[in-house]
Amino acid sequence: MQNNTVRPGKIYIYVFLPVFLALIVSAIVNLQLFQDGGSYLFEILQTKSAAIRHNRISVLLIQLPTLFSIKFLGKFFGGVNDHLSIIRIVFCLSYSLIPFLSLLLSWFVVKSKNEGLFLWVALIILFINLVNFSGVSELLISLQLSCPIMLASVLIPRTRFFWALILILLPFIFFLHPLVVILFITMAAGIFYVGYKKPGIRKGTWQMAIILVTLAILKLIVEIYSLTTYEASFLETKGANEYVFETSIETKIFLAISILTGAGILIHKYKLKGKAPTATSKPRSYLFLMILLALAGFLLVVQYSYREFPLKTGLSMVAALAVLLMMAFDSTEKISNIESVHRFKMVTVLAIIFLLVIASKSFIWQSSIDKLRESLLKSDNTCLELNTDNFKWLNTNPYKIINTWALPSLALIEQDIQPRKLLLEKGSCKIYQESGMVKFDEWTLIPKKYIIPALP
Repeated sequence: MQNNTVRPGKIYIYVFLPVFLALIVSAIVNLQLFQDGGSYLFEILQTKSAAIRHNRISVLLIQLPTLFSIKFLGKFFGGVNDHLSIIRIVFCLSYSLIPFLSLLLSWFVVKSKNEGLFLWVALIILFINLVNFSGVSELLISLQLSCPIMLASVLIPRTRFFWALILILLPFIFFLHPLVVILFITMAAGIFYVGYKKPGIRKGTWQMAIILVTLAILKLIVEIYSLTTYEASFLETKGANEYVFETSIETKIFLAISILTGAGILIHKYKLKGKAPTATSKPRSYLFLMILLALAGFLLVVQYSYREFPLKTGLSMVAALAVLLMMAFDSTEKISNIESVHRFKMVTVLAIIFLLVIASKSFIWQSSIDKLRESLLKSDNTCLELNTDNFKWLNTNPYKIINTWALPSLALIEQDIQPRKLLLEKGSCKIYQESGMVKFDEWTLIPKKYIIPALP
């Protein structure tokens, strides 16, 4: 990859194309509507404004295309009732393309400079992030967008492209999630180390480290005065432990393999330091790591047949932060051309794993949505409840993927055939029939006449 040892066109065909196709397919089947995503879109439809929760105002920019499409359809095509599928795709595309954008910006930073470092970005975006099902998580978006910033800080500090990334992405990340405090501190530590090891860019790197630490302190102060009850619950020992460590053993093994892969790359690089690279240098080491990554991907998908579907796990953030530090450590020493070729092959493997896992998730999601629509059509009632025999299948895998607290709102926005029906929790249909109020979840009670899409 470095010094044109791999033709630039290859990475677009072998890496970016499969990743792009996977994300497009996921958006077409509306995978981003998993749990919080469906709730976000439902809120946007009701309020005709951005679904900003817990003061995470940056999401407004992501949701702008959805808001524009709602207004456009309302003005020229009579509203969203007959065009809900378009709204869903616009919303899902807006979120699904963020990982692709982060990957692309990262490549623009390393291209013709130190392309071997691109592997670390791929390890975070194309591998570690796979354990999470949320497509709208502000924390995961922050981690993805931090990758091009980290690379620019250790490779091209104080350049025009560097400042463009900083001025656009840093404010966006700042208002995304409280835990960006930890992200900024981790990045600052890695960037400071690079400046210590590379005097030629020390001024620029240390300047960036100071900026990140300052932003972390400012963010901490802001959060002290604005932290919501929901966010504060994770500060308690029990909440923190559940958020970080409560996940399946398969997921823990998967994330451990991501760390072992990063460590293996560094160990082999420094083990052969000073030796003349040859065309056969370290292929066995990289081959072993690629097989390990493929097995981890297989293990991740297999568990979908018997495990729950996690929105996100805090342990993935820990793994991603560790990889960011490895990236910084790796950037201080030259990467040989031959090793860059091996790394390109590993990035290709990561892209293929990403494609297959996202395709698996998309297939499970679409199968579940199809069965949901079929079950709704079988009944003549306008209001159905989840506790009935017709919906027992929701308690089995892989259909559990849609059986979350957000299912009532998801069921409504996933129906394209009118008249649409309600699917509510036990006892909620009685409330609806007696008062005309629809209880979608513990926080949402809406009069029938105000609900979008419209009910019969």
